[in-house]
Amino acid sequence: MNVRTKSHHRQKESARQAARHNYDSTDLYDELRKFAPKGHPEFAAVVLEALKTHSDKNHDYTLGGPVVGNFARVAKILSLYPTFPWPTKEGVLCTYTLKQFDTLLHSLGRQHLLHTESLTERVMDIMVYMGILVCMLRERG
Repeated sequence: MNVRTKSHHRQKESARQAARHNYDSTDLYDELRKFAPKGHPEFAAVVLEALKTHSDKNHDYTLGGPVVGNFARVAKILSLYPTFPWPTKEGVLCTYTLKQFDTLLHSLGRQHLLHTESLTERVMDIMVYMGILVCMLRERG
């Protein structure tokens, strides 16, 4: 198999993988490659995958509300604690936890099914973050 054939095979495989996300990726992939033919041959497939991931995650985080609803809600929570040390590793961990917790609360409140992770997986993420925080606090003394 020559380099050109290998590249073409990888492109088609990437398109096939993207098609598993329930959209006709081959046509979209071909259109993107026509629109921007000079880029990396697999970049269009990566863009399609990112677009689908963004859509699925946005569904989970916003639940039909504003497209940046999760960020706005978490920002409101953060503003309630102006003296909290947000720019620390513990602060960042708490921010990540709030993002997960906000989605969990928002989903439970609306009895909404998530596309990317189950509610149980969200709770497990929160548990892992809290376990890491316990380790950080113990290290700190």
